[in-house]
Amino acid sequence: HVVGPERGLTLPGMTIVCGDSHTSTHGAMGAVAFGIGTSEVEMVLASQCILQSRPKTMRITIDGELGKGVTAKDMALYMMSQMTTSGATGYFVEYAGSAVRNLSMEGRLTLCNLSIEMGARGGMVAPDEVTFDYIKGREHAPKGADWEKAVAYWKTLKSDEDAVFDKEVRFDAADIQPMITYGTNPGMGMGITEKIPADDKSASFQKSLDYMGFQPGESLLGKKIDYVFLGACTNGRIEDFRAFASLVKGKQKADHVIAWLVPGSWMVDAQIREEGLDKILEEAGFAILATGHTKELIEQAGIEAERVFKRSEGRPDIYDVITNGKVQLVVNTPKGDEDGPDDSYVRKACIKSRVPYITTMAAAPSLMAEELPAVTMPSGLKAGFSFARVSMLLGRGPSSVSNTVSPFLP
Repeated sequence: HVVGPERGLTLPGMTIVCGDSHTSTHGAMGAVAFGIGTSEVEMVLASQCILQSRPKTMRITIDGELGKGVTAKDMALYMMSQMTTSGATGYFVEYAGSAVRNLSMEGRLTLCNLSIEMGARGGMVAPDEVTFDYIKGREHAPKGADWEKAVAYWKTLKSDEDAVFDKEVRFDAADIQPMITYGTNPGMGMGITEKIPADDKSASFQKSLDYMGFQPGESLLGKKIDYVFLGACTNGRIEDFRAFASLVKGKQKADHVIAWLVPGSWMVDAQIREEGLDKILEEAGFAILATGHTKELIEQAGIEAERVFKRSEGRPDIYDVITNGKVQLVVNTPKGDEDGPDDSYVRKACIKSRVPYITTMAAAPSLMAEELPAVTMPSGLKAGFSFARVSMLLGRGPSSVSNTVSPFLP
């Protein structure tokens, strides 16, 4: 959802489907884009057609000027706080109004990306000069006479002045503050200076606050921050990294904060380095992870590897789990005894969760004997973690670490 627009593969007027709910991102380019199920993916690959029920139509208009520090994500979170996470269920949404038109293309991509979080089938913005300027010159964009012809067609892709929608929703941009969520779904949001609502007495509301460790009527200003995630298809574009770098420049990350900064594509990663943003981030104590990692994958990796760790309690000679708040690396050192946990259990859990995994030389033959994704590294070749660094983490000599590693090293 980042690569398509930035390479000029996503163009106005296209119909784009993918087995992922955030396919609605591409609607920012004036495309009809939505997520589909696995069996529907098969239908599309076989026939280039798909059978769908026609959704209802909704236009959300946001007029006025956004305040200082208010971004497209704040707009989306504000809409969810007003409409709930099911407020657009069954609808395909068109975003309109001066506040939407004034967004950059990166902002529009973020806004449309989050349509599904309101329950919408998809979201879109009619193409205009912002769209055309963004597309022009990109790798797969039309060139020469084809460009002029394409733009002439794209300018027709807008709702008629007298178009009637099944539902119209209007918001004033001046009412939108920088947003923060206090609960367990994105609809539980409020302006950052506001307090958690105290008038919701439902059991589900209280259960959410109990989980978060918050109280009704409480302010979130001054609360300790544990984790920071910047990336994925919502906020992994160059504009997001520029904003983040501008905030941390000259400052230092607190030692207790775990931060994941993940460029949305290799092109974004390259641009970060070309602009020197990586140096600003490094000086502030932040590291840039390999593109493609998502918060969900990282968290799931922690969950799965912790299960592995619990199974090995009392048997540190079997394998080690290196943690820094979350699981960072699993190193398996089975001795082949019948009492030890099955080596394939560790591997399968790590591979499923994309946890970095290394096994000792003794286990290498069994690793390669099974049809599991693994990479045999030439001796001395570094793959994210070098063998020397792994040995340092374990407090062991380099010879004890195998040259067989999982393909998911960061």
